[in-house]
Amino acid sequence: MKIAFLLGSINGSGGIARSTSIVAKYLSQDISNEISIISYFNSLTENKAVNSSILYITIFDKQINMKKGFWKARKIIHEFLKVNDVDVLISCGALYFILGAVSAIGLKTKTIAWEHSNYTSNNGHSGKKYTRKIGAKISDYVITLTKMDQENYLKNIRKNNVEFIYNPIDPLLLEKEEKYRPNEKKIITVGNLNPFKNYNDLIKVAAKIFSNDDFQDWQWHIFGEGAKREEIEKLITKNGLSSKVILKGHANNIYNLLNNYSIYVCTSKSEGLPMALIEAKAKKLPIVSFDIMTGPRDIIADGINGYLVKPYDVDAMARKLKLLMSSDEKRKELSSNAHMDIEKFYVEECMNKWYTLLNKCVPIKKAR
Repeated sequence: MKIAFLLGSINGSGGIARSTSIVAKYLSQDISNEISIISYFNSLTENKAVNSSILYITIFDKQINMKKGFWKARKIIHEFLKVNDVDVLISCGALYFILGAVSAIGLKTKTIAWEHSNYTSNNGHSGKKYTRKIGAKISDYVITLTKMDQENYLKNIRKNNVEFIYNPIDPLLLEKEEKYRPNEKKIITVGNLNPFKNYNDLIKVAAKIFSNDDFQDWQWHIFGEGAKREEIEKLITKNGLSSKVILKGHANNIYNLLNNYSIYVCTSKSEGLPMALIEAKAKKLPIVSFDIMTGPRDIIADGINGYLVKPYDVDAMARKLKLLMSSDEKRKELSSNAHMDIEKFYVEECMNKWYTLLNKCVPIKKAR
């Protein structure tokens, strides 16, 4: 089967690029498949997404507004699908749903809209509400990341062809089992520095924690870059946390970095199924997260391998973190349960569901 993925940039550091790479790589291992990845723009001067069995195409050399670039991109994608006789085009992220579906008009190519957030989340893109709703309706299938969001789509789009498939864990994370390090007195958060990761509340939580003399030997590290960096830095300084909450910038080796921390924290306002939390779970870190609409509750068993906190209750989150930070044994206990139900995120489990859906699009026989 000839399968193409369309996304913002495969060179991006976010969950869409990581999950797309994992799924594309797995599909490319089947010799009966031909896999292509189409990036709307290139986010790096060099292509880091190197896999000799995958064809990479970039439409624009730099990021360009969708309104400005839509028709040129549509023409390029349509021609690529036609010339290469592509069977299935998978649009990754709601911003690309319409572009993908319109690019396939007049061709045999089936289209899949792969949601990477949730139906209610626009994440600062004023047009995403419309690209999501219209794009999902005109695509042949929709994939959501959680059962909850599948129900959101069924209720609002009234389209029967909606499946839910978890993002898979990168097998590389499980190849070598690292021993959990409870004595690492460091907290980690990974995510772009944007309003939807809710770093304002993170800093409020940090201020409550580090006002306690018992935790002065701890630090909280944030990995990621974004437009709100300067604003976040000012908040950190204003709260006297410059030596405690550290912006570490972008990291390419996040898998290895996770081994150097003992707690993972998520303060996001909105997520789909956050790859960073799945990766932390794979590395056996206890996770503390706000219990937002979709994502964390599919990864965390409250009180067993982490804590789910009522959204935006900074006092409650601070209490849970103090409980973990004050007890090596509690951290060990939660870490020991981290892999409970992790099998549902195994790449083989997730890809079986992908193959089932792809077979609905175009009957294929999976190579063995």
